[in-house]
Amino acid sequence: MPLILSLGTNCQELSLTNIAEISSALNSNGDAVTDIDSTPDTNLSNDGTVEDDVIDESGKDGNDEDDHDIAQIYLQQTFDLAITKSLITE
Repeated sequence: MPLILSLGTNCQELSLTNIAEISSALNSNGDAVTDIDSTPDTNLSNDGTVEDDVIDESGKDGNDEDDHDIAQIYLQQTFDLAITKSLITE
């Protein structure tokens, strides 16, 4: 899934953490389904120790839930110092 990130001109961060969580799941009939190893919700603080790209632990045992993931985004800061000179003649 493409992610478009827009930063303000005053951003001084060198990295950001993107956090995503599945809040619900429906089958093809529109019925809610139960995940065997995690509980989809919107609570970011109940997912155990979050590890990037880990999908084989059970969140119901207090481990990382596979419906919550993080991704580190590294930014390259650039700096361009410019000066404009003008000559005033009388």
